[in-house]
Amino acid sequence: MKLSNEQRARTVGMFEVGVNQAVVAREFGVQRSTISRLQSKFRETNTVHTHTHVPDDHVSPRYVRTGLYV
Repeated sequence: MKLSNEQRARTVGMFEVGVNQAVVAREFGVQRSTISRLQSKFRETNTVHTHTHVPDDHVSPRYVRTGLYV
């Protein structure tokens, strides 16, 4: 089972309050090694979110330059 970004964020919250990896794994129905990798990734990068690649031929409206600068 692949964890959503929301579930990954919840695992971080559980890490921060000291919940054991085995308990977190049971909560989400994944292997403890999955949780271990997430914890390591969070320690190294301060994020556990996955980033999806947007193909060059697809322009998301939020990336279109509007000429407005905040």
